[in-house]
Amino acid sequence: MDILSNNTKLTKSNDFKNKIGNLNNFNYKTAFLLSGEHIELPFAELKALLELYTQDNSKKITNSEGLNIQKYIEDNLFCNFSDNAVHNKENPNKSNYVIYDENLSCETLVKIINRAGYVNEAHKILYESEYCEDNDINDLNVLNADNVINNIYELLENMEIPQISGSFAVRVQKLYKSSTLKTMPIERHIGSIISQKMQGNLKVNLKNPDWIVKVMILKDRIYLSLVVSKRDVEYFEHNRPHMRAYFHPGCILPKLARCIVNLSRVNENDVLYDPFCGTGGFLIEAGLLGCKLIGSDIDYQMVNGTKLNLETYDLNDKVICIKQLDANEAKSYINSLEISKVDSMVTDPPYGISTSKKGDMSEIFDKLCLLLKKGGYMSFAAPCIMDLNLELVELYSIKVHKSLTRYIHVYKKLE
Repeated sequence: MDILSNNTKLTKSNDFKNKIGNLNNFNYKTAFLLSGEHIELPFAELKALLELYTQDNSKKITNSEGLNIQKYIEDNLFCNFSDNAVHNKENPNKSNYVIYDENLSCETLVKIINRAGYVNEAHKILYESEYCEDNDINDLNVLNADNVINNIYELLENMEIPQISGSFAVRVQKLYKSSTLKTMPIERHIGSIISQKMQGNLKVNLKNPDWIVKVMILKDRIYLSLVVSKRDVEYFEHNRPHMRAYFHPGCILPKLARCIVNLSRVNENDVLYDPFCGTGGFLIEAGLLGCKLIGSDIDYQMVNGTKLNLETYDLNDKVICIKQLDANEAKSYINSLEISKVDSMVTDPPYGISTSKKGDMSEIFDKLCLLLKKGGYMSFAAPCIMDLNLELVELYSIKVHKSLTRYIHVYKKLE
């Protein structure tokens, strides 16, 4: 099972290059549709993936309102993901459509979406326009909005369309609720124009299209976009912890585990180490991304459970070692494997230890840091804020329930 090659319909096709045609030759800006499940975490994950695949510092990322995401994350380093913060009642979904002011290849977009937990789609922006300056969507000027839609029709009739092939459908998605725009006539009209222009190279298929053309309606802007890649929504639902061969209560859900792995900036074939591997949730996600795996836990039952879970995911070929081990002894043991440094660390220490012996846990983490390569990242969850001898890059909090808040740390080793 390889997420990087099996996670989207587009990459399952053997003629991917034929399908995208000359799309990479068009200088379109890129957009990403985030899941909206948290306020900042999807942005942080996207930022990490863009750094990984484009060597970019993410200063070109803005949301639909023009807010620079890098600055936003820096200004809100201590971010609250409590249940009350998930939905902004005043302006719901205001930041879920993220604009990247560069033309990224389709192959890069597919890689990003295949890896992501909280990034749902990657788009090429064909057209964008403002359509309403009124802050109240209930007072939307219908004629103004209709004029913009008519402009899209006219634009499509005259613009050069990428020579992609396969089937397509048109979808209107409202990220800001409006009762004034009827979506079905827009979808039909745009679909008709595209069919005529492509002269049979693209067939309409509403149920199972190869391509989706989207009209994204925001508070004061409309985007006409081509969906290049879409995340497999079924994977995380069908691979919840209780469905694994070995289960233990308290596991982090796969989607969050995937995100935390991505925050570590680990690349395919890199060595990732989890010193408190538990049932292997982080190792599963990292293994599916093509990483080489080292895991350890002081509890032999957890070690055996991790081995069983990795085997059921067909990830034995990614495993360097899964060992019953006290984390204090990790450095000497891993060095004995002729591995001097690991590329990334991702973990979730046992909460009973980290809450009652915070000082002891910090000491253990400082020892583990010696295993991390220069420039490597350590991302982990803990029920308290941990101060390590590394550079704190990002810190987020997620309220799990009344008595538990998880703090997601991202540390970088500078030297």
